[in-house]
Amino acid sequence: MVLTCDIKAKSPLIRMILMTGAEKDHIGDGLKAGNMDFVLFKPFRMKELKDVLGDAFSERRGM
Repeated sequence: MVLTCDIKAKSPLIRMILMTGAEKDHIGDGLKAGNMDFVLFKPFRMKELKDVLGDAFSERRGM
């Protein structure tokens, strides 16, 4: 999660999407720190990925 902290510190407008095979309990620290804007848990459907990407891009355009 150090990398995501560095990225957010340098470019706070970047939307961070985490795709993980880990269980929800194991990624809590990154989410609590506010580094991740979206999280997809494997296995996920392509519609979920499209929705998250659409949300990330629409948020970015609104800034």
